[in-house]
Amino acid sequence: MDAEQALGIMRYVATTRQSYRTLGDAQDDPYYFGDADVHSEIAVPLFSAADRLVGVLNVESQRSYAFDDDDMEILELFAGQAVIAIKNAGMYARAEQELLRFRLLHQAGRELGEIADLSQLKRAYAIVTSIAYTASRSQVIIRRYDPDRQELHVVRAIEGYAIPPLPLMRLDQGVNGRVAREHMTIVVPDVDDLGSDVQVVRSTPPERSLVVLPIQFRGEYYGNLALLHEEANHFLDVDVELFEGLSTQLGLTIHRLETAYAQQEAEQRTREAETMSSIGQAGFELAHRLGNDLGPVRSVINQLKRELTLLGVEHAGITGKLDQISRDVGKVLRLSSELKYGLGSLRDDLTEPRETTDIPIRELLWDTAQSMPQLPAAISVIVDITDDIQVAYGNYKQIADILRNLFMNAIEALPKGGTITLRARNAGNNVLIDVEDTGMGIAHEQARKIFALFYSTKGSSGFGLWSARRNALANGGDLQVRSHPGQGSIFTLSLPTMAVQGRNQP
Repeated sequence: MDAEQALGIMRYVATTRQSYRTLGDAQDDPYYFGDADVHSEIAVPLFSAADRLVGVLNVESQRSYAFDDDDMEILELFAGQAVIAIKNAGMYARAEQELLRFRLLHQAGRELGEIADLSQLKRAYAIVTSIAYTASRSQVIIRRYDPDRQELHVVRAIEGYAIPPLPLMRLDQGVNGRVAREHMTIVVPDVDDLGSDVQVVRSTPPERSLVVLPIQFRGEYYGNLALLHEEANHFLDVDVELFEGLSTQLGLTIHRLETAYAQQEAEQRTREAETMSSIGQAGFELAHRLGNDLGPVRSVINQLKRELTLLGVEHAGITGKLDQISRDVGKVLRLSSELKYGLGSLRDDLTEPRETTDIPIRELLWDTAQSMPQLPAAISVIVDITDDIQVAYGNYKQIADILRNLFMNAIEALPKGGTITLRARNAGNNVLIDVEDTGMGIAHEQARKIFALFYSTKGSSGFGLWSARRNALANGGDLQVRSHPGQGSIFTLSLPTMAVQGRNQP
């Protein structure tokens, strides 16, 4: 007899929480309905240690009056043993799940610990998604948080899964947006049975259950780890514990790699500043010595001319040579003076901030777009500025130099023509300025080194982008690049508004 056929007696035992047996023929019992060849039945409830009903144990017979009170007591005894067996089975299953969770977390910790460079972050995403999929057999998605755009972008997902990821989500959208705002785990057992405080942005085909966890470490939020499944109630408590462990390990890994990268960048900038300081000092001393050593030359030449005149010597060749020497020395002295001034300015830039003021972004971008009057005909320039663009704060000359440098680089990246877009928008307490080109782009390995001193993809000195990044940092902002081969490049300059007047050390 199946559960549906025995629903009457099962419901009675479950409701009254008391044992029950048919006293006569089961076919005449008011609580029984089922197979016609069953004439006796006995059923007892199964209670857990917490006095919670976990099931019903029942026995049937084709004989009438087959069971008496002794049978009832024996079956109740068996029911107690059955509860113990069920409990032990549950504990064993739980122990196996705990062991699996421990092994998977240990595997994740070991593999993530082997990643030592920020360029390998995609490998970290792959490790976490693979382990989460192994444990859950569900769609696994990692979304990174973009604080400038206030958006979540997919950086990794299980490919070929029935539920495709939504590539972009805002912070006001669905469960992912709420997790990003509140930095707390949210589990939705059944999307079709939601509470009033939960909103889900459905996929196609739709998911029925999901769990979304924040990826964070030491107060730094990096994004979400999300798991979706087409069946309701797919994720158990032990699953969520595993996913929380994975999201924490991923947050720790991102924090470790970004901290190490920031430290490396700081050390690199220090070395570069020391290098430029040494070059500047040596050049300054050389220029000073040239001025001291060559300064008296013209006086000596004039004296020689006077001596020749007194001796009555008139020789056009000698006089011409002396005049040429005087002109050449004058050029060297002028170059020496300019070199001393330039190196002195560089030395000041490395040690002292320049005068800062309000920077009208709209005016600055249009000046940049028109800074090269004879632009190649095959290159078009687009200026895209939001209507509510804020006023930035910094040194106008330094910021203008950065944009002119980026604009000229964009022109050089388009030897066959293309489009350059100068874009400005607000991002919290910052203004973001993009210089985007439709050129051939930059390889990932080159993009990581592009701001390093003396590194160049064009065979030049590499001073331009190094100086641009240093000036951006000196003005409390930053300069970053996003590029893919064949897809162009986007250099993004961030500048503080009047509300943020701090200054980073380059």
